[in-house]
Amino acid sequence: LKYSIYTHHFRFNIGQGYRTPNIYELYYNWNHYDGFFIIGNEFLKPESSMNVGVSYQQLTERYNLIVNIQRNQVNDMIAEERDNLGDFYFNNYGKVSISSFETSLKTSYNIFNVGLNYSYNHIRDEIEYKRLPNNSEHMLGLNLSASLKKYGLKVIFLSNYYGKKTLITPTTDIQ
Repeated sequence: LKYSIYTHHFRFNIGQGYRTPNIYELYYNWNHYDGFFIIGNEFLKPESSMNVGVSYQQLTERYNLIVNIQRNQVNDMIAEERDNLGDFYFNNYGKVSISSFETSLKTSYNIFNVGLNYSYNHIRDEIEYKRLPNNSEHMLGLNLSASLKKYGLKVIFLSNYYGKKTLITPTTDIQ
């Protein structure tokens, strides 16, 4: 649903998802030069999800501002994991919640364009009440560019910052 008042746009969305495990996730069994294995799991269940989101956008000739908040509930989420031997395998998480907040601001002045993005994503196992690994909760992005049309050039500077994340590696002490 979308409701607009002049340059202000309000959106509400709801969606349902369903995904079956692919052949790779179910049956893959591969040895990477004796370094590690990738092992499928033929007992994986399909995942289903329900996503709800609201957003606000102000779009003018000078700038574009977007703020988006979402909540996604996933049942039997399929995830690639790594054990303490370094082998990769696939697993279902029974109930997972993904809460996110995203904002973006883009503007232009003469030959310059500026974009600033921030996102927060919290992914949590709702059965064990713990944050899932391999996910940065915070991400900040900066995009600066200048169009030098006279010379047929565009100069671009991109920078991203990713917050801390827990990685499971062969040296991680798993308990």
